[in-house]
Amino acid sequence: MSLLAASVPNQRIPRQELRFPVWMEATCRTSEGGAEDVVLSDISVDGCGLVGKDGMLQPGQLVIMRMHTLEGLEGTVCWVKARRAGVKFARPLYRPVLDHLVRVQLTVAG
Repeated sequence: MSLLAASVPNQRIPRQELRFPVWMEATCRTSEGGAEDVVLSDISVDGCGLVGKDGMLQPGQLVIMRMHTLEGLEGTVCWVKARRAGVKFARPLYRPVLDHLVRVQLTVAG
């Protein structure tokens, strides 16, 4: 994180990767042990957007998202606004896995 971003509260850091719109159901486990059903609303190799229960997540919280088709994706909550949150993955998602997830979503939606 740049010094400028660290010194300005709620400063959004520009994304490095394009996010793709998806609608994927998942279970989100927090570092405190809670678990809630969420929907991934967009995804990139670096992170994703979540829609869940209002007040469920807090910035800085560690989470693991589990979907039916993947092992758990670990990340850190970067921002929260009402029922929506942005998560940065602990490790980048393998590009062919991202491509597959987006392709499956297009097939289901089409």
